[in-house]
Amino acid sequence: MFRCVRRCTWQTLVATDRLVNAVLGGSASDTISARAAKAKRDGKAWGRHLCCFLDWLDKNHCDDALKEDR
Repeated sequence: MFRCVRRCTWQTLVATDRLVNAVLGGSASDTISARAAKAKRDGKAWGRHLCCFLDWLDKNHCDDALKEDR
């Protein structure tokens, strides 16, 4: 049962992340982290700053988000 609760919680968090990204003008299939990683790759300052913060919280967060997105 705990595994189901954990999986459902994770899926809800990812869905919420994608919803917020879509509301902010991004693709509904991307998370905010994946969108930031793509922006960083394209040389956009906001993507570099957000990825720097996210990578500080969780090492390689943006790169991992892109890998999960593929």
